[in-house]
Amino acid sequence: METKIRSLEIRINVLLVLGTLSFLVSLAKLLPILSQPNTPSNLNSVQIGNTNEKKPQREFLNSDEVGEREGVSSRTVTSWIEQGRIYPQPTRQGRAWTIAADYRLLPQTAELAETKP
Repeated sequence: METKIRSLEIRINVLLVLGTLSFLVSLAKLLPILSQPNTPSNLNSVQIGNTNEKKPQREFLNSDEVGEREGVSSRTVTSWIEQGRIYPQPTRQGRAWTIAADYRLLPQTAELAETKP
């Protein structure tokens, strides 16, 4: 009987330790959230100027940048342009393509798929 009681005491201690560790891990996950600066108490205030200092968003991309976004080569992007798969239709400036930053990649149509070897 004493061995069963001792076994139960050990199990309870293990559960206490695991519970404490679980609590500490969840607390560690909350620390970055809790350490963020507080929002101002006066929500009717006006803030002048850009405090975030984000890079201005570009309106156009080139084929290399689109390739990086999509995980393909710039040649593949050029093929997509020739196939009409990028909307809105990119424009050509000299040897480079100018692609809208908010472009959409249209799905490959059956007609295009049939022309591939």
